[in-house]
Amino acid sequence: MKKHISSFHYLSDSLEGKSHATLCDLACKGGARWVQLRVKNQDELAWKNIAHEAQKTCIKYGATFIINDNVSLA
Repeated sequence: MKKHISSFHYLSDSLEGKSHATLCDLACKGGARWVQLRVKNQDELAWKNIAHEAQKTCIKYGATFIINDNVSLA
């Protein structure tokens, strides 16, 4: 199946009081079908946990999940 670039591509970022997964959920509810995870200043374990939670959200909505700046985790 060929995937095309979505017209609404969400780039996650940290926001006080909101997890990446929560923000990804809101973006997907709003129509995002591509989610790019951007995590800054976190150790590898925190990165992995954030990525897994965000990925679960993307799976729930059928959104394409992209990991930014972490080749080993991708």
